[in-house]
Amino acid sequence: MAVARLSGEKLRAIAIDPRTGETHFHFDLGATLEVRTPRQFRDDDFELWSLHAPLNRYVSVGAGGVYRTGSTKKPDSELRPIQDSVASPRDLTIGSLRPRRAAAPGTKRGLR
Repeated sequence: MAVARLSGEKLRAIAIDPRTGETHFHFDLGATLEVRTPRQFRDDDFELWSLHAPLNRYVSVGAGGVYRTGSTKKPDSELRPIQDSVASPRDLTIGSLRPRRAAAPGTKRGLR
């Protein structure tokens, strides 16, 4: 499983192609996870990925550039086009894709 190889990495940014839903997850130690639609599943109903958050919330992205958000305790909300939710037809990026500077030798990088 791809996620098991990300042990110890923190999600830094998500870049989504609004037309297709193709997504790149960027992590702090340099790993990138790419999620694409298999050829046989090009319809909007095919879920590419979903993330679950505290308080029973979730977001999912589907093939065809659609997304859905809502509560994990209620039936799914309706699919919405990603393009209608972004100002630019280019990638939707959440977080920072800029590389982080390495900590100076002898210092610890911790939570603030």
